[in-house]
Amino acid sequence: MKLRAGLSYREPDIVVLLSEHRSQLTSRRLQGPADLVVEILSPESVSRDRSEKLQEYAEAGISEYWIIDARAIPSLVVGYTLHRTGSYGEIELNVKGQRLSHVLPGFWIEDAWFAMNDLPPTPGIYDTIVSQLTPN
Repeated sequence: MKLRAGLSYREPDIVVLLSEHRSQLTSRRLQGPADLVVEILSPESVSRDRSEKLQEYAEAGISEYWIIDARAIPSLVVGYTLHRTGSYGEIELNVKGQRLSHVLPGFWIEDAWFAMNDLPPTPGIYDTIVSQLTPN
């Protein structure tokens, strides 16, 4: 993902690009910001993901930035949404314990999933989330 002129490239763990921004995708890279980025923290990426990328992604206009800290027990999930001021604000938990995406209506992550010793089955989570996504 090339965010700005020069050598500013990032390779996030997961990117979401909405259909209206599909023209940014070339055969070699994403030419500009994704709509939603997820980073999974590793011991060597903590400072970079929580500080450098947080600022760089906000400046690039990435609408949502999610960080999953799998090093923690239980794992921690933090979601940020970009405000009109150009800075990120944390996505708060709703009453169901879910962090709702503003970019993908109907998509959420439950912190409780990452607190379990054994993660719930992926197909079950996927089916639950996808069944409630709002089509574009």
